[in-house]
Amino acid sequence: MKNISIVGRIRIISIGVIFIFSVFILFYLLPLQNQNVERQVELKLQNLVESQIKTLEHYYSRFESGEMTDQEAKEEALRVIESARYNTNDYFWVNDENAIVIMHATNPSLNNTDQSQMQDPDGVKLFSEFASTGKS
Repeated sequence: MKNISIVGRIRIISIGVIFIFSVFILFYLLPLQNQNVERQVELKLQNLVESQIKTLEHYYSRFESGEMTDQEAKEEALRVIESARYNTNDYFWVNDENAIVIMHATNPSLNNTDQSQMQDPDGVKLFSEFASTGKS
């Protein structure tokens, strides 16, 4: 280090500091930021689902009070949920605990069909997974 000029020493120290900050950003800040974004998305989705649950509760209370019949309350709740959208193109659907689709907002041909064997390209039975998540 004695034979290196002051400019050379400053460059070596600068490169070292840049390297340390780069490692810090890469291994600490970026993963932390990613966790924060994932948590925000999770909270947003949770709030969106809870809003639809409140829709169901609203129509159930109207049924319980005698204001609507059971069938009217179900039909109206499904109509409201069917029209709900978020993030412009995202939507809700309703399936039961057996993966029977009660209402699908963008593909009505799925309504009242058993989708328990429907698989994605990776072989995951999507609607069965949704149904088991709903049970827990």
